Amino acid sequence: MAKIKLGEHGLPLTEGQFKARGLVTGTKKGENFFKQKPQKNGFERNTVNFGLKTSEDNEVYVQISDSEKEDAWFYKKSEVKGEQGTSKKISWGQRKNFKEEGFEPIGVIIGLDKDEKNKNINRSIWDYDAADYLSKKLTDDMPVLVVGDLEFSSMEGENGKNRFKKLNIKKIYNSVVDFSKEDFKEENHFKQKCLFMEITQATKDNKPDTDDPRWIVKAKIVTYKTLEDIEFVIRNKVLASNFRKHLKPYNRISIHGVINNKRNAQEVENTNPEDWGGEADPFNQVGSPRKFEFEISGIDTKDIDTKTYTEEIVIKAFKAQDEFGSDNQSWGGNVESDSTDEQNPEMEW
Repeated sequence: MAKIKLGEHGLPLTEGQFKARGLVTGTKKGENFFKQKPQKNGFERNTVNFGLKTSEDNEVYVQISDSEKEDAWFYKKSEVKGEQGTSKKISWGQRKNFKEEGFEPIGVIIGLDKDEKNKNINRSIWDYDAADYLSKKLTDDMPVLVVGDLEFSSMEGENGKNRFKKLNIKKIYNSVVDFSKEDFKEENHFKQKCLFMEITQATKDNKPDTDDPRWIVKAKIVTYKTLEDIEFVIRNKVLASNFRKHLKPYNRISIHGVINNKRNAQEVENTNPEDWGGEADPFNQVGSPRKFEFEISGIDTKDIDTKTYTEEIVIKAFKAQDEFGSDNQSWGGNVESDSTDEQNPEMEW
């Protein structure tokens, strides 16, 4: 059984992961791709950030960002199944000189090279070093599989809270990606534990959005220090109805779905009378900004915790109201309560 991680507040963390396969983009963007920056404590921070094109019209951005440290940690797996392995601490400056059989750096697993049997050669590298290594190794259109953790944070700004999300790389492997194949299937998934708060129907001009029917799920993420507000979307009406029927605020749920970050082409209106009323030239299309969203496609109905997190428990754990308070800032447009869901047939999740 996995060890439960607790935050400073004493509550179990609600963690999330992602897995995406695609083509690398953005390696020619200079400091937007790789940056080395000195910190106030004198240590240097390395950050690598690049796009991963998971289909012809979808692209997510992943990263590694880490600084130098006083010590470097190694780990050796136990030879006895079920027993805990051994950790060893080495001074940071000596990390690359340490050689002891079985011990590997605790960091990012990288498998971008092949052996003579065409199998990936996997190695573990500290995050700081991994960012530098990938900045030299990656090229545009390189096919890779990336697995990592989801990170959510927020910061007070002039117009309220600014919310941030990061897709942190924990594993990256050489892969094969061919969008032109008939059997191509996009692989761009996430799973996340969170505290359900409410579900409402997305609206447009104060009416249910019929152009893109969807439901907005408001939730909270328990991080090591904070409680972060987040929104997900659901486009499956039956699933949305069951969320309304079965879930109550502060239920801890485990959801999964896909990460959307698509740019829809916007056609320039044809106002030229000399074109005799024909359609606008398709080459005169402009790209609209990408719209990022976590779209829920399912829920683990056997993993709903109704006892660990209640409003009283959460407020007491975080103590300060400003750290707990609900966020009124919209993540995806206006929403309103869905009064029609109660009329949907009762169906399984």
